Amino acid sequence: MRRKILSKEPVLSDRERKNLLMLETIKNSGPISKTDISRLTQLNIVTVSNYITHFIKEGLVAERGLDISSGGRRPVLIELNPGYGYVIGLDLGRHEPFPIKIKMVGILADLSGNIIAKLIRTRHKERMDEMLGHAVDLVKDLVRKAGVKKEEIKGVGLGVSGVIDEPTGTVRCLLRDGDSGNYEFLMNRIEREFGFPAFIGNDATFAAYGEYSFRSETLMRNMLYMYSDVGCGFIVKGEIYCGATGCAGELTMNLPRSQDSSIHCGSAVDCILKPRDIGWMLTQEAIGVLTEETNKESRIKGIAGKLEDISFEVIIKAAEEGDKFSIELLRKGGELLGMKIAYLVNLFNPDMVIVGGSLEHAGAFILDPIKNVVSRWALPEAADAVKIVNSRLGGDAVAMGAASLVIRELFATL
Repeated sequence: MRRKILSKEPVLSDRERKNLLMLETIKNSGPISKTDISRLTQLNIVTVSNYITHFIKEGLVAERGLDISSGGRRPVLIELNPGYGYVIGLDLGRHEPFPIKIKMVGILADLSGNIIAKLIRTRHKERMDEMLGHAVDLVKDLVRKAGVKKEEIKGVGLGVSGVIDEPTGTVRCLLRDGDSGNYEFLMNRIEREFGFPAFIGNDATFAAYGEYSFRSETLMRNMLYMYSDVGCGFIVKGEIYCGATGCAGELTMNLPRSQDSSIHCGSAVDCILKPRDIGWMLTQEAIGVLTEETNKESRIKGIAGKLEDISFEVIIKAAEEGDKFSIELLRKGGELLGMKIAYLVNLFNPDMVIVGGSLEHAGAFILDPIKNVVSRWALPEAADAVKIVNSRLGGDAVAMGAASLVIRELFATL
């Protein structure tokens, strides 16, 4: 496979597009006959037969049994060969402007997307180069845990938080000025040490592709993934959209610090211009209110025990137990994010908006306010068409998207 930096839309040749179309059909619908592949892909049966013969020769697909006949010879069924190899997807965690523990997620999966091994690691806020350095250890531990040979790994995808600059081989954190890391060095090290190709892309973009790859709503061709409200990923006409230089989906305004305080546009516009981690914001608000109002009744106190132990998860737990203060906090967070989503719904007119980045854990407490705001603020035509749902992959979205992109690259270039 060619090494890939996901900083612009994939450009596929006719052969690569047919490879991808047929192999993804087999992945999603197999075991399947050549006739059904032809019907689903709208490729003629001769073309399908020729490609399938090549796939079998390469060992990527295998014949399995016979389908029920509707008259004449029973058709042979085709499926992916589970022994062909594996892929790895890594989520190296978001860079945050505040001191919290950050989760890294590593997944080793087969070519059907079934998870064989998974690791979750916690790291504290570090500089970008230090964060990238964790990737090698995570790959080693995943391979060891899964008990597979390095030769069976077809590639690793790295989901990183920040803007990728392909000409310089660096990734820059937007939330901390001047903090950048050399991903080119990391990718070279992985390829040299393990012998398989490395791919890198923005975490929100990978999360969007992961959700798209594992959803059954095939008609949802235009999709927007909200990574809390600090970034978003786009799927346009079934393809990853990165923009001209890979910066599409970044919600941070590049304002000089001296001008930041001059923006007083009112709450609605302010919410659109300024990204903030909703979970962290609500946690800080809860701590502030409960510190100032010591007599404030809330289940948050009982669940957390100490103010410093209050977290977004604690707020959700309290809301589930009927705590009015927590429910109101989550409603506020949903409305703030809903304003931004309403703007993006008008701008992109997507079929679906997926809410993730840990906000999916709040369920209807955040999702319902989002839907209400979008229905009020977005154009009726766009609001009526969009389906707003919680992330299905949750905390695995970035890693699964990274692994899915490696599978896509393998399928296309076979």
